[in-house]
Amino acid sequence: IMYQIVEGNIPEVFQLDIFSGELTALVDLDYESKAEYVIVVQATSAPLVSRATVHIKLVDQNDNLPVLKNFLIIFNNYVTNKSSSFPTGVIGRVPAHDPDVSDTLRYTFEHGNELDLVILNSSTGEIRLSSALDNNRPLEATMTVSVSDGVHSVAAQCSLQVTIVTDDMLANSITLRLADMWQERFLSPLLALFLGGVAAVLPGAAPEDVVVFNI
Repeated sequence: IMYQIVEGNIPEVFQLDIFSGELTALVDLDYESKAEYVIVVQATSAPLVSRATVHIKLVDQNDNLPVLKNFLIIFNNYVTNKSSSFPTGVIGRVPAHDPDVSDTLRYTFEHGNELDLVILNSSTGEIRLSSALDNNRPLEATMTVSVSDGVHSVAAQCSLQVTIVTDDMLANSITLRLADMWQERFLSPLLALFLGGVAAVLPGAAPEDVVVFNI
């Protein structure tokens, strides 16, 4: 019996031994690039010929590091006697992901959050703010967050910026409309550029003097 691949091997990824029928890979296979290959194999024993479709399914391996970049939490605390605006629920999540789709991530603060100002769900990466921030004091803090997939770990810097917003600030604010824009795109990475641009047209203003209340 003689064996050969007659379909599905373009570009040439597999090699089939013509006499033994042993199938080998000619390149390193990666689940994240392609999870399944389908080829048609032919066996010949003259004058008889038979063909079969072979499905080659890859198993995901934990061979990639989680991806996590530095990120910023901006909390505009509206201080008013009229009502409470402090957010009690989830305000976002740690912006991490893992190219290995079967991996489960765990999230922790390494240092900088000893006062538990930011409450982190270790399983989901969801972020809540501590009620200790519900005051009239501005704050800036830097923390280190780590993410692990059980084998690999990465860390990044999380910056917390608390700005106090008053009724006077709201009364003197303006509303801008930006075309072809959405929240995620504006916050990262365009926010810093936007603040710098607004400050440039205001006499004597610096980017830190510009406050974005809501998006």
